[in-house]
Amino acid sequence: MAQATSPATFSQRMRWNDRIKPLLIAVVLILVAAWAGTTLVAPRMAASQPHYMPAAFASLPTGAVMVTNPNGASDLLPVRIADTGPTRASGFAGVGEQAMGSTVLLYTLTRETTGRASYSV
Repeated sequence: MAQATSPATFSQRMRWNDRIKPLLIAVVLILVAAWAGTTLVAPRMAASQPHYMPAAFASLPTGAVMVTNPNGASDLLPVRIADTGPTRASGFAGVGEQAMGSTVLLYTLTRETTGRASYSV
């Protein structure tokens, strides 16, 4: 006697699992690689550039100081003002050499002085 078998369905003939599983794995790997690139690699590469300026340094208030040399010539010097404890502690930490250029960081003097004026630069 012949045994009755049902014909294979369309999904069984196409073997969707064999085709979709590798595609889904590839998509997940691409997403993980994109996440790692944007959150881990890119910030490290940016910080290693000579023109890099951290957000803490860029957010410092700016000003200008007129400097006069002994010959009488004067120049306007851009400054960043560190007026709180955390900003004084960070200072130029992590700033690229070209980003500093001619910028000076001024600290406010927080202790009493006796008979002399001093400035931390």
